[in-house]
Amino acid sequence: MKTCLLLLSKSRSGSSSRWLARARSDPFRPAFASEGDEGPSSLYVARSAYKLVQLDDKHRFLRPDSTILDLGAAPGGWTQVCLERIKARGKVVAVDLLQLDSRVVAAGQDRGDALKFIKGDVRDPEVQTAIQAACSDRSVDVVLSDMLGNTTGNNTADSAHSLELCELVLSITQRYMRSEGEEGTMVVKILQSGEADQWRRTVLQKAFKSVKVVKPTASRAESREQYIVARGLRAA
Repeated sequence: MKTCLLLLSKSRSGSSSRWLARARSDPFRPAFASEGDEGPSSLYVARSAYKLVQLDDKHRFLRPDSTILDLGAAPGGWTQVCLERIKARGKVVAVDLLQLDSRVVAAGQDRGDALKFIKGDVRDPEVQTAIQAACSDRSVDVVLSDMLGNTTGNNTADSAHSLELCELVLSITQRYMRSEGEEGTMVVKILQSGEADQWRRTVLQKAFKSVKVVKPTASRAESREQYIVARGLRAA
């Protein structure tokens, strides 16, 4: 086995070796079971979970009795954090085209009916009907989106696609979140750009009482990603 691992190590390209070196030194990556194991075995199924942990530690929007809508949830790192913080008193409705990691599903089962997973595209009317049914008589307190989509390397195109997703999240938020007077929160990932800044100023600041731009330390320094934490949805 050691000989096999040695041969694999020697066959890696320089870029692959540099990626592995960065991954192993990353304090926010999921822990690996062994040097040759590329599957996460830590508490969280995705590195992105630490970003939500840091956002919530600072802004305190995941409350024990919250109803949370997690868009683009797979593999489920953010859903895991939500389940931990709401205990068994709240509810997480997770939506994605892809299946949640089995460990996240198991964590939801351990908490009774705290987790409802809906497989599909949030733009699909049937999925939206399922969201409404999953929330039953409870309005949504928190809408989360770590969605980005496939990047192309073209900053202009990637920024435009990111902004389109954020506009979709806002429309979903306005449909399901509690009305004015309640402490609803929307957290959305967006790629930094001039258009994103303008959207935040001209649209979000009118839609919410408080809008803040945050970059958690768990986000890589070279990444253009940032998070908008918008609170206090105003009546349409």
